[in-house]
Amino acid sequence: MGSLVESTSELRPAPQAVTDQRRFLAIYYFASIGWILASDWVLSHLGLSPTALHYGEVLKGIVYVVLVGFILSRLVNHFVRSAEGAQQEALDAQVELVTKLARAAEYRDDQTGGHNERIACYSRILAREIGMDEESCELISFAAVLHDVGKIGIPDSVLLKPGPLSPDERRVIERHTVLGAELLDGTSHVLGKLARSVALSHHERWDGNGYPRGLKAEQIPLEGRIVAVCDVYDALTSKRLYKEAWSPESAIAEIKAGAATAFDPDIVEALIRVLPEIEAIRRICTPGETRIRFSSDERVA
Repeated sequence: MGSLVESTSELRPAPQAVTDQRRFLAIYYFASIGWILASDWVLSHLGLSPTALHYGEVLKGIVYVVLVGFILSRLVNHFVRSAEGAQQEALDAQVELVTKLARAAEYRDDQTGGHNERIACYSRILAREIGMDEESCELISFAAVLHDVGKIGIPDSVLLKPGPLSPDERRVIERHTVLGAELLDGTSHVLGKLARSVALSHHERWDGNGYPRGLKAEQIPLEGRIVAVCDVYDALTSKRLYKEAWSPESAIAEIKAGAATAFDPDIVEALIRVLPEIEAIRRICTPGETRIRFSSDERVA
């Protein structure tokens, strides 16, 4: 099926972690030297026989190893918790940025909101259905929120046009995929990379006739294939200014007709299996009217 974008990010150590490390080394050096000197002094003043002194040295070493092992285990746990906290802070910052960018994009052409949130929920459900681990499901859910972030850069005269688009106007609006990727370019965090991939690839088609790069089949990143199906399902089942909402049955029939041409057929089958769960989400998150244009031949959702 493909794989998610791999993370190559590395967190720089926080100042507090560096301070803790230096403090630990200082304590370790002084404690070790103090233990060696003190224990040697005690043993030398006990008047022990050579045999007893030998066993005393062995016992001293054992006690030292046990104490150092105990201290190291506590310190390792401390540093692990610190690292996990730093990673969570970094992820929280990414999620906050995702939320703000998605809201800015949605304000452009979805006056009531809800589309991005539904796509996020649908993508998580679909990712879980095809066997992704929970962390990947969560990441793709956040990344899906930014699938249309590039619409921030589309002129209102095109984005908000109530009638059909001319060929030139369609080429302009199709650039939202490239613009979205450019907005998200340069990040080293896995969430940013995944969001960039989704923004760039969610309008590619299984048969290679999509945009912007004309990728075909499994050349399309898995995250893009997942979001593409979710995006179209939500566009069909939502009420728009130019149409009423389609029924789930009609929407699924349309998507099934596009399996192996517009969509990954395995993803379509997975969508059918989890449809009751997705419909439960859709009924909770009431669709709103938008100015997004869609047809079975051309879709800009």
